Amino acid sequence: MLIFYQSGLAQLLLFGKFRTMMFFGTVITKNKSLTDISKRHEGTHIKQYWECLLLGLVLWILIAGIVALCGGHVSCWWLCAVPLTYYLMYGAEWAVSYLYHILKGDAREKWNDAAYHASAFEMEAYAHEDDPDYLPTRKWYAFTKYYGAI
Repeated sequence: MLIFYQSGLAQLLLFGKFRTMMFFGTVITKNKSLTDISKRHEGTHIKQYWECLLLGLVLWILIAGIVALCGGHVSCWWLCAVPLTYYLMYGAEWAVSYLYHILKGDAREKWNDAAYHASAFEMEAYAHEDDPDYLPTRKWYAFTKYYGAI
């Protein structure tokens, strides 16, 4: 796992109480060091990122193939979106959860926090950050079992 400690990029991107994040398969942090729990949490996100990247690539190939069979063309520029698949899924999940908590009538100051913790990506990472044996034995796309569990 590649970790950039006291990262300038982390200083720029992270706000509020957030000090560490997975960024395109690496970890950036404002801290001088990370606990094993934080490393396992971010390690889970790294695995999720690569799985989503693979999913995005397969979907692009399938869509391009179907469009080509129909006589159309999909620009290769759309391949640039493949590395963003994790972030697009994460953002869509957060937006749906945020809207859910607004409609549910939760306290306004809790909407963002509730949406963050309701993410399947975060639920998996938090559920297994204390288990040192989880990452080596983790099943592919394990985060999907958390969908629908707000």
